[in-house]
Amino acid sequence: MKTRLLFPLLLIILNMGCIEDDEKEDEVSNCAAAMMRYLEETEEAYYAEIAEVRNPDGTFYTLEQCQEQREIAQEYLVTYEEKEEEFNGPYFSQCSDKEKFDINNIFERLILEMETDVVLTYDCD
Repeated sequence: MKTRLLFPLLLIILNMGCIEDDEKEDEVSNCAAAMMRYLEETEEAYYAEIAEVRNPDGTFYTLEQCQEQREIAQEYLVTYEEKEEEFNGPYFSQCSDKEKFDINNIFERLILEMETDVVLTYDCD
């Protein structure tokens, strides 16, 4: 009888421990939070700069507009590549492997997007 009562109690206690571990894994370290905030703000700034160059309807028709947007994309591409190198250096070593993996995936997406904008979207020739 005691075993029948203790077993469910033991399961409840074990599950509570697992829940606490899951919550700890979901917490983001300060270094990861700062880098994610930086990436988000930088991406928003990129789109804001591009929007300033475009016509009010979101299009661009002149060669100058195209060239200016390509220059902006090139600047952000260089910025992302440099920041990725910095992130993978010793300063950000306190980030967990999962955080590094997630942030590196964001870097790769942004770099690919900038390369596409430079080569295809703003191919002014």
